[in-house]
Amino acid sequence: MADVTHEDRGQLILITGFALAVVLLTLVLLLNSAIFVEHTATQRPSADAAAPIEFRDGTITATERTIGAVNEPPGTNESTAMATFDTLANRTYDRYARKGAIANVSYEVTAGTVIEKTNTSANTQNGSPSGPANWTVLDNASETRAYTHTFTRLNETTDPVGNATAIVVNGRTLYVSVEGTSGSVRDLTSGDTVLVTEEGGDTCSIELVDHNTVTFDITAAELRSSNARCSIETVSAGDSIQDVAITRGDLSNGSYTLVTRGGTTESGTQREGVYSVIVSMRYVGESVTVDTAERVAPGEPHA
Repeated sequence: MADVTHEDRGQLILITGFALAVVLLTLVLLLNSAIFVEHTATQRPSADAAAPIEFRDGTITATERTIGAVNEPPGTNESTAMATFDTLANRTYDRYARKGAIANVSYEVTAGTVIEKTNTSANTQNGSPSGPANWTVLDNASETRAYTHTFTRLNETTDPVGNATAIVVNGRTLYVSVEGTSGSVRDLTSGDTVLVTEEGGDTCSIELVDHNTVTFDITAAELRSSNARCSIETVSAGDSIQDVAITRGDLSNGSYTLVTRGGTTESGTQREGVYSVIVSMRYVGESVTVDTAERVAPGEPHA
């Protein structure tokens, strides 16, 4: 047997220690790699699952904005609106294709009519200031959405029934007035109490604070200003707004807007537009495929 010197023994210990260090380092690298792979495998499905939600929300928001844009003056017919939505669909496809996903969108447009008066200083007569104070906004419409009146002047009275502008919705008469005793139409100011009074029914009221206009949202069934709101039933739950008339339009000033489908109107201020859009959406990602369709009609009651 060969003699092992102290020097040889030291070299063996050094070599053995180095070998162990290499083995331990290799194990650490393998463990880290396994942890990274597991983490990535866990995270990818979560991220991929969130992508179609982002796609859906973004598509609905873009659709709502496009409906608003095509309904702006001078308005648009159904075929022109359809071309606008086709362009939107192509842009959506291209944007997601750059992310490595397939995002198909198609639109089905339902035409409507926009009725509005934008001059807030004019009264609520039809063809103000010389038009009739009692007139028909809608007659036998199929459905109505985004219907609001914004008032800058109202009749001041303690007895609004018969002494204020009334909006008659599906036969329900709702008087809009400002509380007081002067009996005259005047500008709204901060501190005023504005009321909506149903003939033979409920009343809702708000006090204006640092504000001189008030909005009666017919489809949302609420009276509101920048600082307050109250609710009052305008149509029965589940019913669409089909018939609307104005009485004593000479006792208020302000603007109004609504979008309707079908029926007739006496208003001279109307234009073609879009009532609603059905959006069909298909998203195909790395590990998830989603198909869905939604109806978009901003400001529709009970939507």
